[in-house]
Amino acid sequence: FNDPLEAQWQCNLNNLKNFIDTNKRYPNPKSVDKNEKSLATWVNAQRRAIKNHKINSERYQKLKKINFIEEPTLDSNSLEKSK
Repeated sequence: FNDPLEAQWQCNLNNLKNFIDTNKRYPNPKSVDKNEKSLATWVNAQRRAIKNHKINSERYQKLKKINFIEEPTLDSNSLEKSK
């Protein structure tokens, strides 16, 4: 990757995939593990970007490929916040 921001995004995506494969869950933002907490922050930023239509189609497709987009809590979190 020539773009350092894109390289970092791809690294975070790979870290997320590895985390899910290992732990069978998404990272917890309240974790005492700083790496898990950091990854959870990144996950939440991706959810916000998707919700606000601020994510490019290439990134969206990469997230969809690892089943991130279909995560059921994405919709329920959005509904919870709107109540």
